[in-house]
Parts: sequence; C-alpha cells; structure tokens
Amino acid sequence: MTPAPQAGPSRDIALLLAGQAVVTTGLMTLVPIMPLYLRDLAGPAAAHWSSLALAAPGVGALLLAPFAGSWCERWGYRRPLLLSLSAFTASLLLMGLSTHVAGFMVGRLLQGASAVGVLLTICIGRVSTPGMRGRAFGMQESAVATGALLGPVLGGVLQDWWTVRPMLLAVAAANAVLTLLLAWRLREPAPQALPGAGSSRGFAAMLADASLRRWLLAGCLTQAGAFALVNVFALYLQQRYPYDALLGSKTGFLHALGWLAAMLASPLWGRSATAARPCAYSCWPPAAAPSRSRCCRLPMRSGRSARSGSCRARCSPRSRNPCCPIAAPACPRVCTAAPPASPRAP
Repeated sequence: MTPAPQAGPSRDIALLLAGQAVVTTGLMTLVPIMPLYLRDLAGPAAAHWSSLALAAPGVGALLLAPFAGSWCERWGYRRPLLLSLSAFTASLLLMGLSTHVAGFMVGRLLQGASAVGVLLTICIGRVSTPGMRGRAFGMQESAVATGALLGPVLGGVLQDWWTVRPMLLAVAAANAVLTLLLAWRLREPAPQALPGAGSSRGFAAMLADASLRRWLLAGCLTQAGAFALVNVFALYLQQRYPYDALLGSKTGFLHALGWLAAMLASPLWGRSATAARPCAYSCWPPAAAPSRSRCCRLPMRSGRSARSGSCRARCSPRSRNPCCPIAAPACPRVCTAAPPASPRAP
C-alpha cells in the first residue's frame, strides 16, 4: 500500500509553486512589450535596447546558473533559494524604479544572475517524494504558464492605459512576502542516498553523452526561435498597425495565448510522467538483432506491449539493450527487447 503523502512536503511544494507563478509573472510582464516600454527610457534607440534587454537575463543566467547545483550541495537547498528570491526582488525594484535605460539593464542582468528558475526547479524536485515528483513538475509548468498568462496580459493593458511600473513593484512586493514565508516555513530537506552518489561528473563528461547533447541543442534552438520572434513581434505589429491605441494590450494577449495551452496541458504530462517509465526499446526491424535495431525513446507503462513495430520491450534489472541511451545508474529500469510470447500477450 502506498502511504499517503505528508502534509509537510505538500505545503512546501504549494509555497514553491506560488513563488514560481510570481517569479514568472515578473519575468514575462515586459517581454512581449519591451520595445513599447523602452520608448520612454531609450527614445529612438528603443528597438536596439529592447534586443539587449531581452538577452540580458540570459547573460546573467549563463554566468551563474550552472553553479546552482553546486551551491545546493555545499550550503543546502534552503539558503541558495532564499538568496536567489531576494536577488530577484531587488531586480524588479531596480527595473520598476529606474528612470534611465542603464539602471533598467542592470536590473535585467540581475534577474538572470539570480538563477531563480533553476533553484525553484531543484527545490521542487528535492522536496517532492518520488511518487509525486512527476505531478509536482507538471504543476510547476502550470504555475509557469499562469505567470506567463498574467504577466503579458496585465503588462500590455497597463502599457496602454497607465504605466507598467506599479505592476513591477507589486510583483516585487509579492515575491518579498513569499520569500519571508519560505524562510519561515521551508525546512532543509533531509539528505537522500542517490544512485551514483560520490561519483563526480564534470561538465565535459556530461557533454560526452550524445543523447544529452541533442536535448541541450533542442532546448537552445527552441529558446532562440521563441525569443527571436518575441524581439520583433511588437515592432511588427507597430509597423503594420501604426495608429492602434491598444497595441500593447493586443501584443500581450497574443503572447499569452500559447501559454494558455501549456497551462491546460502540463498537468496531463505530469501525471503521464509519474505513471509511465521512459524506456528505450528496439522496435524496427523486427527480425534484426537487438544491437542492430533502431531505438525509440517513448514512455511505456511497465508490463505493456509497445504498439510500434512488432516487438516488445521488457524491463529487466539484470540486462540492458546495448542501444539504450540512459546510462546506469540513472536508468531505474533497464531495457531488453524481446518478441511477444503470443499474439494475445498483454
């Protein structure tokens, strides 16, 4: 019988998810309307500064985010998270109070340097139990989508009718309150004995994994394409509809539509990740030896046949398909390929 989840982890995860929603709201408020907002700070050079402002958090994150894991290993999880949330609050205050583009840019750099998104993800994964981890990450994506919905819509409306500064300050105040709540309620997670603990893998050793390199490349290209569009989308609408008085509202609304789908679909992916085990299995050609067959990395429920090709994957702790891309000990269930015992095999 699976024990019921304790109240402590659920409460901590709820606070972390609230922090994720507030952080994402602060991050996404200005993203779709950046050229429109910077017209008051940079004048005719707003388009140029908009590109730099959108890239600034990435520069800060590139410099400091890779060290987030080592910070947690050295000082625990609670202290780096609280420092990161405090730095993010300071960045919002700096952005909201700056009357010159230089101060605004410093705030954007500090946003990325806080590494708040990485540390929130680490802490959510560390606080949640193994049985609820997939669901917790699905709820985190919903919290991200919620903030990505609220930020652009409210920011666009305020840009048209008033100013975005009060919203930046309000998000900073909300983030400060959540930081205090986490400082009061969040406890340092108990240490866990993880598979492979004690073996250190450097960054170069990790990049030697071809599968990981492909995932990293896919993530980089996805982010590059998304932000390349965001950078010029408001300018495109401004050029096409130069006399539209509600340009900021419409830009924010259009930007938020994609995140609405993410908010609705992410809990389904989270439950699927909890119930299914990602296994690499051989699926084609059926007559070839397992070492020569092609691999399909698809989530598969344990004990069920894969309806791809004419063979089926079975997880075994003793043997493993040579083409499985998941290196031990990270793969909890290792895979071998075998044909079905009968046409009616489950």
